[in-house]
Amino acid sequence: MAAEGRAAMAVNYRKAGDLSLSLLDTCAAVDLAMRNGTERFVVLGHSFGGAVAAQAAGTFPHLVAVVITYATQSGGCEEVTRIGDTPLLLLHGEHDSILGPENSMMVQALAGHGDVRTFPKTDHLMSKVADEIAGITGEWVRDRFDENAGR
Repeated sequence: MAAEGRAAMAVNYRKAGDLSLSLLDTCAAVDLAMRNGTERFVVLGHSFGGAVAAQAAGTFPHLVAVVITYATQSGGCEEVTRIGDTPLLLLHGEHDSILGPENSMMVQALAGHGDVRTFPKTDHLMSKVADEIAGITGEWVRDRFDENAGR
């Protein structure tokens, strides 16, 4: 999507597993991006990162246009109740033995909306469906971000 003029930033958490510090790291990245002209964000996260994405979206919902999680945990996602009608996509492998798909369904229930998509014969890393997930992610970001650009 960089070829389309969309910027991206990956955030490495200083202490993965610590939700408070990881959220703070994400907020620092948002601050940096805003200082450089960014006005709206898409937050994405895999596994523990799904909780970080949910926390970030709930912390500054007025800045987030789209939330996408991959094989997310549900613990720590309580802030997703604050995202309003921000589009939410939750992707999960049906054979995830680390965090089952019921975690994504719980986050959907907390948000009060969202599109949960599961992938048969797919584990926690979701590598078997990586190309499909990349396509779905790109489509969602393009469509929903552009739809919500003026919010």
